[in-house]
Amino acid sequence: RDLLEARDLFERSLAVSPQSVEAMVNLANCEHILGNTDQAVRLLRDAARLAPDDTRITENLRLVLSSDSE
Repeated sequence: RDLLEARDLFERSLAVSPQSVEAMVNLANCEHILGNTDQAVRLLRDAARLAPDDTRITENLRLVLSSDSE
């Protein structure tokens, strides 16, 4: 339940600030944990376009993609 509430908060944050890399990454993490891999990947790729030098994003993307292939 807490994870669903967190996801809702990050979605609302993105509605207000659609370019918020922090909200995208956090929402992607929620989506990944909830099993929504495609959504997590999309969010992380969007975040990477906005912050290409942020290694945290590329690491999260690598983790999501590798866990999806297992």
